[in-house]
Order: sequence, then C-alpha cells, then structure tokens
Amino acid sequence: MPESINIPDKPIMPAAAVARLERALAQSECYLEYGSGGSTSMANRLGVPVSISVESDKAWLETLKAGLILTPSVRRIFLHADIGPTREWGHPVDESKWRAWHEYPLGAWRACRAESLDPDVVLIDGRFRKACFYATLIFGRPGATILFDDYENRPFYRDVEDFVRPSAMYDRLAEFTVPNIADKNSLWLAFADAVTDQR
Repeated sequence: MPESINIPDKPIMPAAAVARLERALAQSECYLEYGSGGSTSMANRLGVPVSISVESDKAWLETLKAGLILTPSVRRIFLHADIGPTREWGHPVDESKWRAWHEYPLGAWRACRAESLDPDVVLIDGRFRKACFYATLIFGRPGATILFDDYENRPFYRDVEDFVRPSAMYDRLAEFTVPNIADKNSLWLAFADAVTDQR
C-alpha cells in the first residue's frame, strides 16, 4: 500500500452524522455501504460481523483492502462496481460503460441474495445515490435503516420522498426506515429513471 495514502478511521461527515452512523454500526449484524473509506474503517473497528462495500474506484478499493487489519471473526465483502474509468470520489470520467452502471446499485443485492445476507443498515454515500436508495427499498428488509449522506444540502435527492420521508436528520445526513411496499412497480420505474444519474 502506498505510504502517502492514509485510510481515515471515520467518514468525512459532520460530527452528528458520524455519531449516528457509529451508533447504527454498533448494533448492526450486516452492513451495506455504497462508497467506502472511513465508514469501512469504522465498521471494521466496531466489529460488525458482516459488511459489504460497493466502490467504483478500483485502486482505492485495493488500497482499502490492503490497509484494513481484519479479524477472523468478521466478514468483509468488497465489490468493485466497474462503471468505467473514474476520477475523484469515484465519478465516471465518461459514459463508455454506461450499460454497466446499473450494477453499482444492484450488484450488492445480487451478492446478498447469493450469500443469504440481509443488511440491517445501509449507508448511501457513493455514486448513483437515488438508484441505490430505490434498490434498497426494493430489496431491503422492512425496518432496515438507511442513512443517506449529503441529503440535506442536495435538493435533487428529495424526490425519493415520493416513497418514504426521513425519520430524522443528523446535520446533512438523513435517516430513513425501509417501509413495507407491496407494489414495487413504481419503485422499479423510479430506479430506471435514476440509474443513469451518477450523483
């Protein structure tokens, strides 16, 4: 691992958001995060039994994997979502692999189904955030906690409230609870509209 790269021990978020995530992770049995880094370190430090990390920047993901000191009692699943070449914060530099963009929000849920995993906490802090939110409403278990970073200061995320409203705010981080939605058709339509929005 390059010496010049330091893995933060907590996410780059306001203190209230970090504290809420830490409380959620302290009680989590299975954690899914879209975007990786300080939140991954925190889950590892707290000993979350199973965590799944989705990351579009392959080099960063390899750095993270090499830098975390894992214990045999925990399981870490690292998923590289190949959305094409990326720049800072995992943004795609072009649309050359747009046909694979849906794998960023959906790949983790494929892995969860294959491994019979059922996340109880989902952090949305990477790319394609609205699509990740809708995928979590489609596949997540009712009652699971969603923590959505940068929600307060980015109004273009607010149309997710057509399905569920935040139950609490921690500075810019919104907390949602996955509802029991019987008719998933409208969610799939929303997902289809959101899956090319990399914000």
